[in-house]
Amino acid sequence: MSRTSILYVDPAILERVENKLGLLLAQTRASAILLIDRSGLVLASAGDPPLHPDELGAVAAGTIQSMSTMIRASRAAEFIVRIPENNSNLQFCDVDKRLFLLAYYADEGAEEEVRLALRELANAARNSLTEEQTTDRRIDNVSFIEQKLNQIFEK
Repeated sequence: MSRTSILYVDPAILERVENKLGLLLAQTRASAILLIDRSGLVLASAGDPPLHPDELGAVAAGTIQSMSTMIRASRAAEFIVRIPENNSNLQFCDVDKRLFLLAYYADEGAEEEVRLALRELANAARNSLTEEQTTDRRIDNVSFIEQKLNQIFEK
């Protein structure tokens, strides 16, 4: 029997992550950087993504799931999807089994700086961003999910 876990992310931590994404955006040549859970929910973002964040989150979640299956043998924690038609790139970087970072950029010379920035942020996030759901946090978790759902459906 597999154990299902519930993700709890403190809104104050998400605000700090969003600020950090903004700083990384300014330091790299990326157009957008997003923190996404594997269900496709965009938890934090900075910049100008190529699609609406909800749409990009859903597409990115499907992409990382299918690519993870193919690259599992190599144990790679990151990969790039190149789009030759408009010279753009989607760079994926695992944070943990539930979360990943996605950067969008069109500058070929940005690849290394974006990769290093995502890797550094992913390592920092592993230490402070997520924790397993505990009984005393269930109400907070439900409130957070309710807030996100309200934001999504208000548009």
